[in-house]
Amino acid sequence: MRRAYNARSVVVHGGLPDEADLRTPDGEPCSVGTCANELEELVRGAIRIALAAFVSGEPFPPDGDALLLALPDA
Repeated sequence: MRRAYNARSVVVHGGLPDEADLRTPDGEPCSVGTCANELEELVRGAIRIALAAFVSGEPFPPDGDALLLALPDA
């Protein structure tokens, strides 16, 4: 998440992201588009987990870091 945020910040301010920040969750180098797609899938998975927890009566809001760490490996 930190690498994705760093890449996004650079792009928003008109720069090109550092190759070190353009990585898949497994740490493999990737393009900006692939990085964005991977991040989207991670966020969707975290939302699904949060909604399932809410429906089952778990406390809300959930711990965002714990949600991202709970995602299954790709």
